[in-house]
Parts: sequence; structure tokens; C-alpha cells
Amino acid sequence: MLSNNAEGGIMQFFDRDFPAEMASVGMEGLQEFMVFPDNLDDILARLERARQRIYE
Repeated sequence: MLSNNAEGGIMQFFDRDFPAEMASVGMEGLQEFMVFPDNLDDILARLERARQRIYE
């Protein structure tokens, strides 16, 4: 879905640069957003809850 000319870069190795649990929640959120972009607020809230729990 991203072209080689995408501005601003991409998140290469996102799943390897974060703790496994946060990477899993993040990847699920990205996948959901690609299919259901209207769910953005719910996805961000879920990511924030996970962040608070994982990075206590």
C-alpha cells in the first residue's frame, strides 16, 4: 500500500524495535486502521492503554 516514493518514511522494523507485547498491539492497530480508518480514535485509545501498562 505504500509506494517507494512515500514522503515522511515508513515504520520499517516497527515490530522488532518495541517490546513484543507493544509491537503486537501496534501491528494489530495498524492493520485495523488500514481496513477501518474510521476506528482511529478507538485504535489510539487501545494503543495508549497498552503503552501505559507496558511502560509502567
